[in-house]
Parts: sequence; structure tokens; C-alpha cells
Amino acid sequence: MFFESNNVVRGRPGVLGESVITGLMQQFLSRNYESLCRFVPPGLHAPILIVSTLLWAYIGCLDIFFNGAGLYTLASSQHSIHSVLGQDNYWRPLTCYTNRLLYAAFGLDPFPYHVLDIALHSLNALLIYYITRKLSKDGVVALAAGLMFAAFYRHSGVIFSGGLFYELAHTTFCLLAIMSFLYFQDTNKTGYLAATLVGIFIALMLKDSAVVAFPIILVLGRFYRPHPLPGIRWGLILCLIGTGVV
Repeated sequence: MFFESNNVVRGRPGVLGESVITGLMQQFLSRNYESLCRFVPPGLHAPILIVSTLLWAYIGCLDIFFNGAGLYTLASSQHSIHSVLGQDNYWRPLTCYTNRLLYAAFGLDPFPYHVLDIALHSLNALLIYYITRKLSKDGVVALAAGLMFAAFYRHSGVIFSGGLFYELAHTTFCLLAIMSFLYFQDTNKTGYLAATLVGIFIALMLKDSAVVAFPIILVLGRFYRPHPLPGIRWGLILCLIGTGVV
């Protein structure tokens, strides 16, 4: 039946193709998922949907070998902490040392590298969801943001390449820093501010593009203020500058 439907769609792609797709969608949506959802806590519905969408989009990359950029970055990291993609004007020590550890552990087997990339991207999508939910107070908006980030096609280049984990990892620590800062704004506990600065510092050791977290933190410090904190603005700026200098 499946092959017959394919043949029909190829013969008359206009009307029959749409009818087949519509029929499949109606069959999928008509199913009763109440018994399945009964065993899933309400707070996990959206995260499970986001991770499932991401796995559906990227699970096919697990057996793809490294492409040129990923293989070259992995190789150059073995010899210098300044060389990334053939350019020697970078300083990303955490990226290079992590690549050395990965190579020592797994060699050129692409499977664990892709698993790491998918795990980091899943974490990033979930952080986008929780940050958006905290800022917007709207679960639907947060779910849309998480799904869009999870399946956005521009991530496929990094995930399919292998060996470019730092592109995802520096985003992870930037998002963790932003999340920690939001909790700092909520509670005024300096531990969260310290976690924010540590997250930014680690992200900068992975990739210098993490500097984008600085203006984001400053904007959040200005506009996301559940409990106004007098005098924090200049103190926050000094903390960020100190982290950048270090």
C-alpha cells in the first residue's frame, strides 16, 4: 500500500499528493494519546516534545563521518591551542584540550562526537525553553521558541560536521549564565551572580563569540528587575569587565 501510494503521488502530485499527506496527518491527530500522557508529569510535556523533535531531525547523523571542517579542527587541536580552522589568531584552550581528550578516548569514531553534539543541542533547546518561559510567562511562546531552536536548519551544519562541539558548548554556558543571572535578579543571592560569571568565563575559553553574553546580561539587568537592586548596574558592569580581562 505504501509503494502504491508513492506511485500515485508521483503520477499526480498536485491533488492526490496533498490528499495522502492530509490523510496521514488526520490519522496521526485522531489517535488518543491520553493514556500515554497520563504517565508523563505535566511539566515534562513540552521538554519531551522539544527533545523528540530534535532527535527526529538529527538522529540520522550518528553514522556520518567528519566533514572537512570538523576533521581539520580536531587535527589542529592536537598540536596548538591557537589554531582553529587553519587560522592561528585564536585562543580557545578549553576547546583544544577537550578535543585532545575526545581524540584520546574515541579516536576518529564519529559516533560519540555526534552523540555529544546532539546532547549539547538538546540541552540548549531546553534552556531556550526555560529562559523564554521565565521571561514571557507564557508556556506556548516558550514551547514555540524551544521547537524553533531545536529544529532550525542552521544547526545542522555543526551537528553533522562532528568535531565542532565548541560551537554548541559555548552556547550552553552562555545560556546557563543567562539563566543564573535571571535567578540572581529574582533572589539577590550572590551565588547566582558568581555562577553567571563562571559560565561566561568558561564560554569564552571555548569560543570568543561568547562575548555576546555581556550585552545580553546588561540588558536583562536593566529591564528584567522583579526586585530592583540599587547600585547593581555599575557593580555588574565591573564584574563583567573583570571576567573579560581575566
